[in-house]
Amino acid sequence: MTGVETPDKYTVVVKASRPWVEAFDLFEQANIIDPVTFQAVGATKPTGTGPFTFAEYAQGDHLRLVRNTNYWTTNRPYLDEVVVSIRRDAEAAVTQLEAGALDLVGAGLPVSALVRLQTDPKYQVLINDQTGSSYTLVANCTRAPTDNKLVRQALSCAVDRRRMADTVWHGLAAPGALPWSPTSPAYDAAKNAAFGFDLDKARSLLAQSGTPPNFHTDLSWSATTPDYATMAQIYQADLARIGVDAALKPLEPVVFLATRNNRSWQGLLLNLNILGHLLPASQLSGGTYGPDTNAAGFKDDAYNQLANKITSETDPSKQRLLYSQLNDYYLDQSWVMMVMQNPEHHVARVGVQGLRYDAHQALVLPEVWLT
Repeated sequence: MTGVETPDKYTVVVKASRPWVEAFDLFEQANIIDPVTFQAVGATKPTGTGPFTFAEYAQGDHLRLVRNTNYWTTNRPYLDEVVVSIRRDAEAAVTQLEAGALDLVGAGLPVSALVRLQTDPKYQVLINDQTGSSYTLVANCTRAPTDNKLVRQALSCAVDRRRMADTVWHGLAAPGALPWSPTSPAYDAAKNAAFGFDLDKARSLLAQSGTPPNFHTDLSWSATTPDYATMAQIYQADLARIGVDAALKPLEPVVFLATRNNRSWQGLLLNLNILGHLLPASQLSGGTYGPDTNAAGFKDDAYNQLANKITSETDPSKQRLLYSQLNDYYLDQSWVMMVMQNPEHHVARVGVQGLRYDAHQALVLPEVWLT
């Protein structure tokens, strides 16, 4: 973006330095805020155009929103107030839901709780079937031995994606090798299935890499999500079969974020990718696959060149060729190893009416009411 002009009260003209393939992805996700208030008080009192207005935030405890009486859609929202409870323990949140203290549980909800409650008529289960969210393993490319492509390929061959998907999601989410949802123009069913679990190939690749046998690696994740621990235990056992000693390291959320952002972990990080439903150009501007800055610290001039072509190419036939090259590149370099889908999922009491997901993977709250 090189400039913004406002020729009249109802028009915004945005200018860019190149053909901006992903512009509408950005516009659809952007929030419109009041610049006067923001410049005066910053983020302490967010003021926007949404269905609810900011009322109160108690750090580590709750966020309270109240109905926006000036919302642009008449008679919306239905709810007078939404209180978002902040909990460190996902299982405890489910217990509160069952006790009637909460109406809905989403972020960090263990899939095991979702599967259990979907048979109970007192609750409703919502799974986003258009998700762009996936579980990933991210290799630290700034440290040995995961700075070696052959090592990363070996570690990818040792991921039993099918078993993890069946164990964690009970068949409700699919394993895959690529970050795209089926609705993405970059989705390739054949290449997405190229995740063969092959420990013999993993051993061979490790031998070719020149890495000393029986090396040690860490496997870290945010402790707020119990499903990560299940995946880590499965992976640890399979890595042991190829002579890799993996130490499991669940981290508190603040520590996890600092570890990821500083690239201070050793080996592999279990993480979440959330942009697979958008155009590849949007994925390339994110923190997982960005060619200039990404969590893994991966850098390659060839990748920068490919990314530049993708973010400026507007011809659909040429885009498809570039997307195919990009998929091959991801599978070859393996600095991010896709594991399986992780659809946004919520469990609500049956009296919560009107719940649905929007195109941004979020719940549409203006249409929700209680019975």
